Amino acid sequence: MHKEPLVSVLIPNYNKASFLRETLDSVLQQTYSNWECIIVDDHSTDRSWEILEEYSQEDSRFKIFRRPEGRRFGGNAARNYAFELSNGDYINWLDSDDIINDTFLSEKILSFQKDQGLDYVLSDIFKFSKSVDNSYSIYDHNGDKMFFLNFGATNNIFQTPMPLYTRKFLNSFDYLFDEELIAVQDLEFHVRVLLKSLNYVVNPKSKIYWRLNEGSKTNSFMRDSYDQKYRKSYPAFKRIYLNIHRQIGIDEKARLFFKNVFNDMLLILPLKSPLFWELYFFTIEHKLFKGQFQGVKIFGIRTLKYIKLI
Repeated sequence: MHKEPLVSVLIPNYNKASFLRETLDSVLQQTYSNWECIIVDDHSTDRSWEILEEYSQEDSRFKIFRRPEGRRFGGNAARNYAFELSNGDYINWLDSDDIINDTFLSEKILSFQKDQGLDYVLSDIFKFSKSVDNSYSIYDHNGDKMFFLNFGATNNIFQTPMPLYTRKFLNSFDYLFDEELIAVQDLEFHVRVLLKSLNYVVNPKSKIYWRLNEGSKTNSFMRDSYDQKYRKSYPAFKRIYLNIHRQIGIDEKARLFFKNVFNDMLLILPLKSPLFWELYFFTIEHKLFKGQFQGVKIFGIRTLKYIKLI
């Protein structure tokens, strides 16, 4: 008999006791049964650990851990540690306040069975506040795999729970979630994923319900102005660019992406801010303006706006 591949569902948690049961129940209700769910708790101060112990005692597929004292605090360290502990052939991160439909795993495994050369499969994603009955889709899966090249630095490419990855693909990265970044860490990782591979499909029958939690850093980021978003995201994009530049060089796909990102930032960041000028000279140094005179054009536009002539 053909054995189904093991899927590792990896969940970081910190003080989400009020939502945790819904999330874990949605994992329990999967029609695909060969999974392990590894939850790394970031030393919660609510009833999270008590709930986790309850689920792990009822079903051995739930495996619970606390973040080791020597690791950095935060979701990214917990995500990375969970991956290190996992055994699955396929990996899906999940947040501890989200809900997945019962075919979340089975539909994505089916996509892999249809095309074994895929690196990852994406779910559809829906936002909700109080009830999934009032959720709405937020992902435009129009099949255009080059959409991210025109992606501005604040757009959400996809959310962390959406992809089911092959372990082989994740093992090809030097590192997964960057534990040193203090903002937009998930965005940074997803950019590196897309720059490495567009070998994916979207399976809309696999669904993730993303909770609009007022305390969420992601929701806070989405409410920021463009100026605020660019201030937070620039260090991450600069870091990605320099790492790729040093390790393998920048190909045309990556160059087009970074040109779009950095030129967009220069049109928004305040002219008087040190960050604008750091990025301006960085873009000159690495020849990342979109055209021969684009740097002059951007400087002219920003100057005219600053003195309120346009």
